[in-house]
Amino acid sequence: MIAVADIATDFTLEFVRLHLPPGSVRILEVGCGDGAVAARLERSTAAVVAIDADEDSVRAARKRGVDARRADWPEFEDGVFDAVLFVRSLHHISPLNAAVRRAAEHLSPGGRVIVEDFAFDTCDRRTAQWFQDRLRRIPDESFKSADGHSFAQRARSAADPLAAWREDHARHGKLHTAAELRSALDGCFDRVEEWTAPYLFRYVAAALAPGEAQTAALNTFLKDERGTIENRAIRPIGRRYVASLE
Repeated sequence: MIAVADIATDFTLEFVRLHLPPGSVRILEVGCGDGAVAARLERSTAAVVAIDADEDSVRAARKRGVDARRADWPEFEDGVFDAVLFVRSLHHISPLNAAVRRAAEHLSPGGRVIVEDFAFDTCDRRTAQWFQDRLRRIPDESFKSADGHSFAQRARSAADPLAAWREDHARHGKLHTAAELRSALDGCFDRVEEWTAPYLFRYVAAALAPGEAQTAALNTFLKDERGTIENRAIRPIGRRYVASLE
């Protein structure tokens, strides 16, 4: 059975692979984290250069065999790429307009910037309450620990799930909203496509221990989140963009 951590990675890779330019041979991932996405892309698609500002993340990515480098964006320089990826990283990077403009400058002709991110500021009470209710269906023993370290565990026990959501995301300092991401992309690219996507399941994936029961629980959560979004009962938090120059 697929591992818990791989469910979220597979969800990302399905989107990225669908939108890579035909014949892509060189990809840059900005903010690679532990290199899970970069490693899988390199095995199946193309040469990948991955950068991150955090040394521990770079070491973890290198252990996966990734060409990972400690670097800050937008200062990094290494030629042109067929695609520049921001996988849940662009909302952290400032100045935002400079970060997006630099990505455009790094593209080869026909290249694309592919962004997977979230609209944290659009979560409403109904969505936060659904998230909490759904979390409470998962048994205590399925979580990595009972100390409430993960956001999923804090949201699960919160007296006010929407307040917990807002407090947690405020802890991370300035995060760019989805509207700000879209505005920055529109300002640098001729064409920007946008989609919504499930995202709450990612908090669950980060909190669950390894195991078959946990994998089944996460698959069910993702299925439920997708269906509830389609029924317009909750808001889709995930955002995806593909930007290109004519």
